[in-house]
Amino acid sequence: MDTPEIFVLIGGVLAIGFTLWFFFGGKDDTAPAKTTEPGQKLYACPMHPWITSTKAGDDCSICGMKLLEKEA
Repeated sequence: MDTPEIFVLIGGVLAIGFTLWFFFGGKDDTAPAKTTEPGQKLYACPMHPWITSTKAGDDCSICGMKLLEKEA
């Protein structure tokens, strides 16, 4: 194996490793289910409706959009 082939092989392995870490190892998307009391507003992301909060002005943990009030 030549030196350039070794560098390409190592670069490819590093790129695959980084991609796998980025998509599968970086963060925990499983948040516990939040329950709301009667009369309490629930806010959800327009693009990711499973991301919810009870605080106004929070941001989506995936895309960063502001959470909007969820309709009943």
